[in-house]
Amino acid sequence: MMNSYDKDRQSQLSTHKSPAQCSERETYHPILEKRLSHFFQQQTEQIHFTPELRSQILRKIHAPGFPQSRWLTTCSLALAASLILCALFTFRPVPISAPSSVVYQVGPVEAVSPELHNGGKLISLDPTEHHLLYQAAHQPGVMYTTDLADPIAHNTLVMHDAITAAWAPNGSALVATVATDTTALPLLAMIPTGQYMSPLKPEALAATWAPSQTQPITYMLQQAGKIQLWRTNPDGQQTQMQAFWPLSLTPRLLLWSPDGTQLAIVVSAAGSVSPTTLTQPCLEIYLLQMHNLHLQKLVQAGDFSIGALAWSPNSQSLTYEKISATKQTTLQTLNIHTKHIEFEVPIKATLQGWSWSPDGRALIYSDGGILRIYEAQTAHITLPKLTGIQDTPFWLKDGRILFLQIIGSSSQLAYLTPDH
Repeated sequence: MMNSYDKDRQSQLSTHKSPAQCSERETYHPILEKRLSHFFQQQTEQIHFTPELRSQILRKIHAPGFPQSRWLTTCSLALAASLILCALFTFRPVPISAPSSVVYQVGPVEAVSPELHNGGKLISLDPTEHHLLYQAAHQPGVMYTTDLADPIAHNTLVMHDAITAAWAPNGSALVATVATDTTALPLLAMIPTGQYMSPLKPEALAATWAPSQTQPITYMLQQAGKIQLWRTNPDGQQTQMQAFWPLSLTPRLLLWSPDGTQLAIVVSAAGSVSPTTLTQPCLEIYLLQMHNLHLQKLVQAGDFSIGALAWSPNSQSLTYEKISATKQTTLQTLNIHTKHIEFEVPIKATLQGWSWSPDGRALIYSDGGILRIYEAQTAHITLPKLTGIQDTPFWLKDGRILFLQIIGSSSQLAYLTPDH
């Protein structure tokens, strides 16, 4: 009596066809199967099987005409090999080569308005890279905007008594907190680009513009030992409290991550809010995850204060200005997931602004008026020798670098352009 295995083998051997007929019935070769199986194992280790690739291969395997017999046969092995090789050539990731060297050259310069020309300070660049916000010389809280296309003709006084200001994602307006003589706390103010501010009804200690929300203005308050997160519309008429936490801290600065999922919150000392607390040093940084409103502390208070901060382009790291009790400054870059310092940049003189490169490979910063590059990843960037003082650099999306160049008592907007 033959067992089921013997019957199966006899059936396969009795129906053996020539290679030309193998589409009708395939031949089983144990040694060939073993060798090809080993080959497949080696080759598939090199492939990252995305869901799309896996689905594509499975569709071909289960397609009409693909052998479905118990034994993997010569033709089915050949077809599987072709699929594997196709996947290797089609889907194998292209190795990322080290970036080529980029040498920057001195680019054009632009004259600026008198308010910026004689001691003004750049504050921020709008996300569309068309408008600059700057503070007039020796006038804290007095802000102007200027159009990079014509910095003199399109120069507008936009606010007085400003504490913080943040651009709308499309560059159409600013939202600010302004201190007034008639209220105990700062007020929200809306500033359409090129127009003077309009104070809104809500009070706010810190405010920013959300990347994409039905109520795009995000602001915070501190009341009765709690910090509160609020949202409102640009007209300030519809306000809604999103959450609160039992922390008697004073929110001073809010900064959204580029992907809009996280909000960095810089706070000063605990206690009741007063004009005095709004001028105290910032001490800690919190991170708010917007999907679940979970608040966690990123930077614990210590023997230092916190200045400006900026997100990395991929929203994974936060760079902040750390000022020691002896006034020594470093740029600290913190991984928001591990809470570990990824790198730090010591400042030898005075920090005068910094900016991430669009690809997140490097930082440009002004140390005592001299532009320097910190390469977070190998970037091979060379800057030219420049004259005067270079202040507040902005790394533009097209690779150029914009900064304020100060020569003597006068200032101008200057560019560095990459020479690929």
